[in-house]
Amino acid sequence: VLHVASQIDIVCDKLAETLNNHNEQQSRIIIIKNLIVKHQRIINLSENIENVFTFISLLQFFFNIVVICFVSFLLVTSLNSEQASRMIAKCFPYYITVNFEALILCYTGEYLSSKSENIGWIVYNSNWYELSIYETRALLLLILRSQKPLNLTVGKFMNLSLETFAN
Repeated sequence: VLHVASQIDIVCDKLAETLNNHNEQQSRIIIIKNLIVKHQRIINLSENIENVFTFISLLQFFFNIVVICFVSFLLVTSLNSEQASRMIAKCFPYYITVNFEALILCYTGEYLSSKSENIGWIVYNSNWYELSIYETRALLLLILRSQKPLNLTVGKFMNLSLETFAN
């Protein structure tokens, strides 16, 4: 995932450099075409990672839920006993660890999603209005595709994001 995000950063930097420099139109068109192809390859790589990662994250979240349920059951059943404080001290690290694992997964998905949206903003903030019609149409493809962010999911039914973690 970090590799995909780094590749997106490379595309963003090269795109900003190309759009803000006043090179020849032909060389700029070639660079933009190459960046569109590279962006599509990044999207394909991200989809492959998603296909592998979705089942792993589903299992991880399932086992995290099971651990949280067991820890909660132990805490509720031990509240009236004389060793309640000791049981809380034993269960609290498990609860924190499980939530931290979920946070790491959700942060990874959020990071990838926010990086993928940057490409559209780079084009939008450039001097695109000074380019030829052919170049702006090519950039329109990048903007349109970057409006659909790259996501990681849990079993293809829930996006991994900080919003999901908070819920």
